[in-house]
Amino acid sequence: MNKKKQERKERNKKDKIWKERIHSRSKQCEKCGRKTNLNAHHLLPKELYPEYRHCEWNGICLCARCHRWGKGSAHQDPIGFISFLMVRDKRQVDFLIEMAKLSHLKALKCLTSDSNSGVKC
Repeated sequence: MNKKKQERKERNKKDKIWKERIHSRSKQCEKCGRKTNLNAHHLLPKELYPEYRHCEWNGICLCARCHRWGKGSAHQDPIGFISFLMVRDKRQVDFLIEMAKLSHLKALKCLTSDSNSGVKC
């Protein structure tokens, strides 16, 4: 098996474990309370913050409607979804903002440092 396939296989395995952990935390949609068609949603997008892809604090259990399709869903109405999170737990939103800042600071250090600086990029 080539290296890319092996990495993808390992990432998929970790994705499955992460998803199971997010579902087991609440066993229902954390927005509407439904108990069927549950999805695990990344609060900080995995494409923008790959280092947080498998962190449990970066996940919320949502039904398919609240995750992708319904009015006010995380993907259709991200501003509305953030408003929901603010009402639910402002400290969680503050924490997510701080984690995003840390990620950006690390990226800036990588862009401005030379290879001998000791910063792992």
